[in-house]
Amino acid sequence: MDNLQLLFEGKTDDYQFLKQYDVLKLFKAFLPYMTHKDDNIRGRATNILLKIFSEDYEIQDNQKQVLIQFFTQKLIDQYSQLDSIEILRILLEKSQQQNKKQLVQQFLDGIRKMAINTMVRESRINMYRIFLNIIDENLTPELAQYIIRQLGGEKDPRNIIVAFQIIKQLLEQKDVIHLYTTDIINFLDCYYPIEMVDNPNKKAQEHKLMIIDLLDDCLCSPIITNKTLNLLEEKVTSTYDRGQACALNTLKKLILKVQVNQQEFIWDILQKHYELIDDENTDIYADTIKTLILNSKSDKLRDKIIMIYLKWIKEVPLSKQAYIGGQILPEIEYSINQLIDQFIQLFNISDIQVAQVRANLLLKCLMNNKRQLNDDLIENILTRLNKGIQAFQDNLTAICLKSAMIICTKQNYPELKLIKEFLCVQFTHQSIVIQKCTIDFYLHFQIYDDQQFIEQIQNSKLQQEVQIYSYPLLFFSQQDQFLQIINQILTDLALKDPKTANLMLIRINYFLNHYKEQIQQYSLGSIVTACYQIYKNLQQFDYKDKFVRQQLKQLTCSLYQYQASSLNDIIQFQILFNWQDNINYYFKDCIDILSSDSLLKFKNQIIQIISEGEVTLLKQIENRQYLSQFIELVISKDINLIETLFQIIQQNNQISNTQQQCYYSINSIIIRQGLRQSVQSIYNYVIQNIQIQVFPFIFNKLLQKSKDQQKTQYLIISLINQENYNRYIFNQLELSTIDSLQSDQKQIIANYLLNVNGAYDEYIDLDREFDITIYLFKSINNGTLELLLQMLDSKKDIQQLEKILHLIGNNDEVQYNKQLQLRTTSTLKQLLDHPKRIVRVAAQKALSNLYLI
Repeated sequence: MDNLQLLFEGKTDDYQFLKQYDVLKLFKAFLPYMTHKDDNIRGRATNILLKIFSEDYEIQDNQKQVLIQFFTQKLIDQYSQLDSIEILRILLEKSQQQNKKQLVQQFLDGIRKMAINTMVRESRINMYRIFLNIIDENLTPELAQYIIRQLGGEKDPRNIIVAFQIIKQLLEQKDVIHLYTTDIINFLDCYYPIEMVDNPNKKAQEHKLMIIDLLDDCLCSPIITNKTLNLLEEKVTSTYDRGQACALNTLKKLILKVQVNQQEFIWDILQKHYELIDDENTDIYADTIKTLILNSKSDKLRDKIIMIYLKWIKEVPLSKQAYIGGQILPEIEYSINQLIDQFIQLFNISDIQVAQVRANLLLKCLMNNKRQLNDDLIENILTRLNKGIQAFQDNLTAICLKSAMIICTKQNYPELKLIKEFLCVQFTHQSIVIQKCTIDFYLHFQIYDDQQFIEQIQNSKLQQEVQIYSYPLLFFSQQDQFLQIINQILTDLALKDPKTANLMLIRINYFLNHYKEQIQQYSLGSIVTACYQIYKNLQQFDYKDKFVRQQLKQLTCSLYQYQASSLNDIIQFQILFNWQDNINYYFKDCIDILSSDSLLKFKNQIIQIISEGEVTLLKQIENRQYLSQFIELVISKDINLIETLFQIIQQNNQISNTQQQCYYSINSIIIRQGLRQSVQSIYNYVIQNIQIQVFPFIFNKLLQKSKDQQKTQYLIISLINQENYNRYIFNQLELSTIDSLQSDQKQIIANYLLNVNGAYDEYIDLDREFDITIYLFKSINNGTLELLLQMLDSKKDIQQLEKILHLIGNNDEVQYNKQLQLRTTSTLKQLLDHPKRIVRVAAQKALSNLYLI
């Protein structure tokens, strides 16, 4: 072992020769260095031993006893603490099962007096992971007590996740942990409810949800259920609304796991404290009770809760408890009939507010009812609804009309005819809300032949909003004639009143989407043709209006539903390019339902434009942009089109500069799509011509968006093999792509970037290039500090110098290499006289950090 001194002083990194020695002999040789007064030597000796133990190195269980005893005592050494913990984990993990309990006890004896909660974060979490691995079959009361005590006060979210996993595992060891349930509930109480600073970072959000779920899982453990219920009762009565909401959500989870007596206790908590529930938490409270009813293990308890809320609704319908009952009972099949009976018995319009509550409950019941009601019951309900409709109160009338439409599947009820007659007579005297509900009523029951009502709509001076709302009904009454009128009105309004025209478009879209069967039954050709004419005439609109844009897009999708032959002409390039808008916006949602004939037509038009070089069409930048996007859309449906278009462009080498400019964006789309979809001819073409200006940027976009690691790796390796190194492309490398490369490939890229011309280039992110260079060298070897010192001599950019100095100051390689430490210190001292203050300050900070290391 003559080379040990060189190894610990950092003059060599070869430790493989040590693996030939027996572990005790090796340990004896390392002992002077692991207890050396020099912090660097102690740290390096422990680190080397960890590397040896991590590899395939045999250690007998009786030898592990000596090592565990030593390394548990060595945990007080902060310079080697992390490595010592990792060694202990390896020793315990690789021990045989019959001896593991003895080794765990020895480990516990060694750390019994140690305060783990005072260690640094990384050390704490690594100790927690050891606990997690040993408590399954080796848990003793002493170990359980020690672990619970050491977990207290943990604040780091990453550590809390592991801490809760430990508690969850402890709670499964009922024979031991029943002695410490109070300690556990006190520990969990400190974290309930989970409060974390809002962080938009996705990973932080995932951590928060994981912590909440783990905490709830612990609280729902059967062994501490009674203590959890006491804790949750305290939180439910809290004035802190967030704590209250969390407690109610935890109760919902607990209901699914507990027994009958505990479900009854939960009901007592909820019933006893309902007055303390914050208004914002009322819906969560109602949902908790609904969960209890639906998952009750006792029919007696379920019936009791339902009867209590039925009584509240019957006797005090405007109370908070009645509101909660109204949120719950209409969704429970068992109580729907009772609520309907209550409506028949108690509905009275003398108190409009109460009548509205009862009508709303009926509406909810009818929407959730799965059983067919008999005709007598329907007549009884309709009689009460008729009274509500005639109350001349907007909300009540609207609710009663909706209920009537749900409950009736046919028109031959006498009471329904009375409702219809009343609505017709009173139509012009009603509010806008009731007029709209009346139109919906006529449409629902397909009452298209009531000429008296139709004449009222046409001849009365109704609000424009109501007139527009009535269009579907008027179509079914007058069909072709009416559509021609609408078409003319829309065309006239296009420039004068875009807002009203937009409302008309909304209603037409609603009509096309909700009455498809009836439209087909009456006159498919006429309605679609007329709407298509509307569509064409609306080219006069101001397309900067986002509402109009949205409705035109919706109208496109609506018309495509019918796939009528007349729609083959709906996309014509001479029309689309007159619209100052992005065609992709209108047709990206329709591309999936294009007929094969339409798709073929579009492909042929694209090929014709590119092959004939229609410069007149493409000379405007907007047109080229829109055509490119449309090409991309169509290519996504037909990969063979990529090859066809690429061959056409390849053949047109002698085209004019104007045409080249026209083809630029189209060419980019074809290349990018070809790379994405692995078209081999385009792969080869791009790799061979990578130095041409256009291709690096296409390549960069692909690298930025690519989720296919193998494809990206293939492209990078192809470039390296052909020695087509390209700074623009390497500048966009993701770290995951770098990790997938071989060491020699990394070395090629790193050397290229290290020596590349540092001249200013607006397309190169210098900071990113610098980070990638450092990452490459780090992943190749540990000699990063040498690289930084080289770069310090070559880089002239001030910001780059500052960053290099920052990295040098935070590099810990100097603690293992005295010569490197002296060289680094000397270089930094020279920079204290640099003419730029920012460099002098950075150099001083780096020196200070090195002295601390």
